[in-house]
Amino acid sequence: MTPARWLLVDYGGVLAFSHLRDAEARLADLFGCDIPSLRSAITEKSELGELIRLDRISEEKFWTAVARQLMGHAHMPASAGGLTRLWSACYGIDPVVAQALREVALHGTRIGIATNVDRYREQYMTTAIAAAGLEARIFPSHRLGAIKPAQAFFAQAEREIVESGGANAAIGFIDDRPEHVAAAVAHGWAAQRYAQDSGIFFDLAGLTRPAHHGGTDA
Repeated sequence: MTPARWLLVDYGGVLAFSHLRDAEARLADLFGCDIPSLRSAITEKSELGELIRLDRISEEKFWTAVARQLMGHAHMPASAGGLTRLWSACYGIDPVVAQALREVALHGTRIGIATNVDRYREQYMTTAIAAAGLEARIFPSHRLGAIKPAQAFFAQAEREIVESGGANAAIGFIDDRPEHVAAAVAHGWAAQRYAQDSGIFFDLAGLTRPAHHGGTDA
């Protein structure tokens, strides 16, 4: 029996819309800063953003450090849990992508979410994915011990797939960032960049695109 193919996709920017204005503006308002300043403090490319996504700093210490950076003092403008909840609300599932992945899964393809996320937001992400009716395994940076585009991220994700019984499964990968796609290709995966074309999920899974996802009726 041929093992099911795995299709791993990014969360923010692919499965989910990112930087949703209402939540992001509210978060910036709490810290008394503009949105670009907020993003620079919590992005995965910042020191604090990397630490939280690699599980090397607690939720409380992370937000305390963010407050110090943005406000000049270590007094959080809300509880750490409340700030994390609002940060998670900056993302929202794209129903078109969720539907496409559900359809791909019906053909035996296993779906995974490969994302740079901390353990604190993962619970909200998991809840949102389940609410969208999508069954997917999460491959988060905090557990993998690496952040995309590091090769260690892809190596550990593949190791988990192999250990779960998918030793011969081909792995497809879709991300909105070209550097992440390039890293996945370098690791040996079939990878493509997402550009608002829901048919791409069928392409990588080796399936014919349905008409409502950019295919034909033929």
